[in-house]
Amino acid sequence: DQLARFLAAADGWADRYPSRAGMFGAMARVWLECCLRPRELLALQWRDYGPATGVVAVRRAVCPETGGLKPLKTASSARDVPLTAAARAALDAWRSRAVRTPEGPMFPTKNGTRFTYNAFQSWWKRFAAAADMAGWVPYEVRHTGCS
Repeated sequence: DQLARFLAAADGWADRYPSRAGMFGAMARVWLECCLRPRELLALQWRDYGPATGVVAVRRAVCPETGGLKPLKTASSARDVPLTAAARAALDAWRSRAVRTPEGPMFPTKNGTRFTYNAFQSWWKRFAAAADMAGWVPYEVRHTGCS
């Protein structure tokens, strides 16, 4: 129930940010289904998604010190994750509206740059509060999705 409320909160942001309608809902679904570490989510690029297969390739993370991209925590962290039909539909809808390049961030800020981890935490707190998940930390969503 809490994760359904979390997704509803993410979807509800289309009213606040019409130019990025669907981005937060797609972002939340990809994050939950792929059991991503937050910095892996922020590092996703459009080249990591195969629309024909519905698979997301997790290959890099955002470096906490520089904000640039870095290799994953371990070599075995690299993975290809198939998305459900609902997540694919949300991501494909966002993809059809997004300004994108293969190397560009899948979920950019309004300026087209990559979200910082601090901005991600701000986004997380708003959706978590709306879903009655205040007090949760982003890693708990990863662990919930994995289990």
